[in-house]
Amino acid sequence: MASKSNIEKALDKALDDKKKIDDFSDLIDSIESIDDKRKFLWKEIFQNAMNDRQHAYMLFFDLYKSWGSTAIEHNTSGAVLVKYLERMSKANEQLLKLADIIRSSSEEAKLTPDEIFDKISNGD
Repeated sequence: MASKSNIEKALDKALDDKKKIDDFSDLIDSIESIDDKRKFLWKEIFQNAMNDRQHAYMLFFDLYKSWGSTAIEHNTSGAVLVKYLERMSKANEQLLKLADIIRSSSEEAKLTPDEIFDKISNGD
């Protein structure tokens, strides 16, 4: 059995992220005590962070797989790789901040931080 190409793997990852975005949207919609404008904003933040992280990952991986071990390549590509890692980290921080905001706002809805995290990360 042939292994999947990088494009197929990226498509699988994108579909998985789409499912997480849909699951997150369902989770937010289930919180009745939150107004629709806030729900819409949270969904946009989540989707943008997930997209930023995915795009940075694809760019990082593309550059990393073609990266050699010479000093010249380290000097020219190293800084770019760091920028991609920083972008992925920033997206992760945005997701954590969003989870904290939702937790604070949903205490009335009786959702625990673990339930929020599980729904976001596992797509349950």
